[in-house]
Amino acid sequence: MYIDLSFYDELGQRFGAPGDFAMAYVVAHEVGHHVQNLLGISDRLHNMRGRVSESEYNKQSVMLELQADFLAGVWAHHAQK
Repeated sequence: MYIDLSFYDELGQRFGAPGDFAMAYVVAHEVGHHVQNLLGISDRLHNMRGRVSESEYNKQSVMLELQADFLAGVWAHHAQK
């Protein structure tokens, strides 16, 4: 997992989301991508490249990101308990 630490500065300054929770959520999102890799979801998306339209590929890429956000949200839900 790779996280550009300068993104944390951008979270606070540009997006108004400073603090430990925002930083932890970024990690949880990236762990979500790891889960997608383990389940083969990312590979299925990457195998679509060149087989579907660019528009469809972009749609599926957005869905992949939203799923990683969902998985981060599951973490956040349980972390706050």
